[in-house]
Amino acid sequence: MLAALTHSNAAIVSPTADQKQDLMKDPVGTGPFTFSEKVNGDDIVLVKNKDYWQKPAKLKKLTFTVVPEVSTAISMLQTGKVQLIDGLAPELMPRLEKIKNVDIQKKDGTPVYYLAFNMEKAPMNDLKFRQAVSQAINREGYLKKLNGLGVYSNSFIGPEVFGHNESSDKGPKFDQAEAKKLVKDNGFDKKEIKILAANTSQYMNMAEVIQSQLKEAGINANIETIEWGTYLDVSKKGDFDITIAGWSNVTGDGSELLFPRLHSANIDATNLSRYKDAELDKLIDQSRSVVDQEQRKEILTKADEYVMTQLPVLPIYHGIASAAYDKSVKGFEMEPTGQWSLYGVYRE
Repeated sequence: MLAALTHSNAAIVSPTADQKQDLMKDPVGTGPFTFSEKVNGDDIVLVKNKDYWQKPAKLKKLTFTVVPEVSTAISMLQTGKVQLIDGLAPELMPRLEKIKNVDIQKKDGTPVYYLAFNMEKAPMNDLKFRQAVSQAINREGYLKKLNGLGVYSNSFIGPEVFGHNESSDKGPKFDQAEAKKLVKDNGFDKKEIKILAANTSQYMNMAEVIQSQLKEAGINANIETIEWGTYLDVSKKGDFDITIAGWSNVTGDGSELLFPRLHSANIDATNLSRYKDAELDKLIDQSRSVVDQEQRKEILTKADEYVMTQLPVLPIYHGIASAAYDKSVKGFEMEPTGQWSLYGVYRE
């Protein structure tokens, strides 16, 4: 309950304002800044909240600018037109690191990027197939392509998420020879599978690397890429064999990962694997009802270990929260969830 309440969707909303106006156009909040205006549909302007319950913010005005092309955003950062961008792309890190007036902040994060196997289809519902796929993919090698924006962990619950156990490692290891043997012995080389990926550069790059490594093991995989909004609908319906997925873990709690992503109650919603397992459901339910935090951690570790032996999902890597900002910006700190506040930020 406490973790769930830290989600941004649990923010306090004024019922009076909600009944009186459209909060999407005229928002009301309790934070250190207040909404001022929306300019040309692209810029959102906030100003200091002089009635804030703590000391007023140091910045007088904030402008959030929508820039569709990330390369354009980097050019604007370099020339001083903007002072901060976050969610940095691995392929652009070398360019950012060369800009003299820019600082980069990276923090091991809570997101996980993974493969979800459709457990209602063959051969994905065969554990040997999932083991073959898992052993065919060199996940530690893939991290080298991320330019420092990924962390390896052989667990679904990542190192920065409550419930992770450093000493626990029940997941499969990269073993191309064993993967080839499993594929050949079980006739998986005679199957064709579809990998569904949203058409973002991050997911498409991952899909191409995975396709290549599966081919080397003898598994024939075709990639289907679709627009993000369509992907959200198609993936919920299970119209795929394997899909590339991600979960940001904005509460930093393992229950808030396992329940939406792997509990049977969320099939046709966020449980993309369509996984139904009574033993895992029981562990997840316990992790959401027990109050003692040490006991919760033990339950979550046990659940995580179970996931990594049954493999309805395979974590490829855990994300890193990142931002680049002008050297004049001081006091900026990211959280592992990727969230940040400009309350204590100022410029020199």
